[in-house]
Amino acid sequence: MRNRSGIQCVHPDLPSQLQKIMKKYQITPGFINLVITETAFVESGEMLQENMIKLRQMGCSFSMDDFGTGYSNLSRMAEVVYNLVKLDKSLIWPCFDQENSEINGLQNSKATAILENIIKLLLQYLEQLL
Repeated sequence: MRNRSGIQCVHPDLPSQLQKIMKKYQITPGFINLVITETAFVESGEMLQENMIKLRQMGCSFSMDDFGTGYSNLSRMAEVVYNLVKLDKSLIWPCFDQENSEINGLQNSKATAILENIIKLLLQYLEQLL
């Protein structure tokens, strides 16, 4: 996996540049997984989507990074197929905070409810893809 900045993702030559690199080093596109942050996706616009379509057609895959910390726009994110959605640690850690569980019991239960619902949404998203 390789993280890409929002600027790199919207460069019109990205697909052809990656294709040249893969050819030069004999890398199978199936081994390329580009990581896009939630914020970069929401802020990048049409060029990112065009590049993602071209790269996916070449055989590359995509992961969304830091889900839950950026400018979530679930309807816009549903337009793109991700092979992996990486939840941000800020969504997960509060659910397992044993040290402060008595003090923050309500906060832990809220965090757990939010995490459970995010997982349900992502599973439904996956079922629709299959």
